[in-house]
Amino acid sequence: MPIRALALDVHGTLAGEPAEPGPDCSPTAVQALLEAHGISVSYQAWDAAYRMAFFVDFPRRGAANWSEFLASAFARLGEPVSEPARDGVVALFNQQPHMPAAPDGVRALHAGRAHGLRTAAFTTIPRFRAEALLAEVEGLLDVYFDGFEAGDAKGSRRYYERLAERLEARPEEILCVGDEPFGDVEMPRRVGMQALLLDRSGREQGEQVVHSLDELAERLIR
Repeated sequence: MPIRALALDVHGTLAGEPAEPGPDCSPTAVQALLEAHGISVSYQAWDAAYRMAFFVDFPRRGAANWSEFLASAFARLGEPVSEPARDGVVALFNQQPHMPAAPDGVRALHAGRAHGLRTAAFTTIPRFRAEALLAEVEGLLDVYFDGFEAGDAKGSRRYYERLAERLEARPEEILCVGDEPFGDVEMPRRVGMQALLLDRSGREQGEQVVHSLDELAERLIR
């Protein structure tokens, strides 16, 4: 079946590594920050609250920035957290470096455009976290399909069905590429899409594996 649309996963695929490391935003780091404000919270409770905000609340409600996004995590936490403590956590997350576009990802989008394909980035990551990436690929991407756009976290069947609708293509006409075997490959295939696993380490082998997005240009003309 001819390919009419190319969809690239974001984290670990279209997005490259930041030039500099960011701050420690781990659950234990957030716990320490809250403790500095006199608030006792388990790192495990924060981790669970954050994940619920990411995978459940954001797809349903959206968020335009870290302040809005983390408000859901604080609500899920169910603990009284002072405004200075909240501001401190938001400031910590705001210090995270922007996600740049991976060079081979940019080239892959150029190849898709050259073949007349519609292009998408598919993820659960909020759009506000990808502003720098989107600026780099301006004019090369038709759709940034995040959790809110989908109304669901990546991984459900309806997520990919809605992606196909957004791309105005039948599932079998869409090629998905990503580094996560289940969410980027197995689930797209379950709804009828074509999918390739990106393994930049070179450990995985096979016809359905690529080791660089530069390999897509050749695949698109088969």
